This record gives sequence, C-alpha cells and structure tokens, in this order.
Amino acid sequence: MGQYRLVDAPPKIIEQSGDLITITKENNRLYLQSEVTGKVEIHPETETSFFIKADNTKILFTEEDNGEVTGMTVDIMGLGVKVISAKKLDNN
Repeated sequence: MGQYRLVDAPPKIIEQSGDLITITKENNRLYLQSEVTGKVEIHPETETSFFIKADNTKILFTEEDNGEVTGMTVDIMGLGVKVISAKKLDNN
C-alpha cells in the first residue's frame, strides 16, 4: 500500500492517467487508483503479483530482501503499453 510515481511511462500514459498510482486496502481488498482512471480492485495471483479483471492489467510489486516493497511494474494490456515501472514514495 502507498503511493508510487511512474518512472519510465510514455508521455501519453502520463497525460491520460497522471504520474501517481495509489494502492489502498479496504475490507481486506486491494485497490489501485490513478489521478484520472479512478479506483479499481486488484486481485491476487501470488503474494506480489496482482491483476485487474476488466482488462487483464498485471501488477508486480518489487521488494527488497527484507520484504519492504520498493516499487511496482505494471503491464497495461488495454493501452498497448507492455510495461511501465513505478517507484514507491516515502510515507513520511
């Protein structure tokens, strides 16, 4: 959970959805929200891999050896973008 900033997304993606992605947990469910696309539920495949049912977008969280999540990779199927990466922002 937390906020992530896109680090290598094409300008078109940033124009469409902004450069921030927020992951939240509500009632034991995880949601992804961008500045434009709104909130969508993400469903687990594994402990670090999730997907969005509507368009089969895949989200893979990256973590350090100590288990701390440091970023995510997003494979956006519906937009013709293979993969974009995001870095987790400090929670301070």
